[in-house]
Amino acid sequence: MLDWSQLEGWAKGARSTGTWFGMHHRALIGRVAILADDRWADETLRIADILNAATVRRFLPSERQAAFDWIRQG
Repeated sequence: MLDWSQLEGWAKGARSTGTWFGMHHRALIGRVAILADDRWADETLRIADILNAATVRRFLPSERQAAFDWIRQG
């Protein structure tokens, strides 16, 4: 789960340690839930492209429990 609900000061498209990890270990990741509002929708698509073997889904911050439940189903 990536919690971007209070993410500030990060430029869209910037690489992070999580991005690097995903690029090198993408076969180990089956599902990624991203808690974020609409302004991060395009970054959600970028994560889905990097983790192309995983199912990536964005949830609104108010849907935290639904995101946890979805991750557990995988």
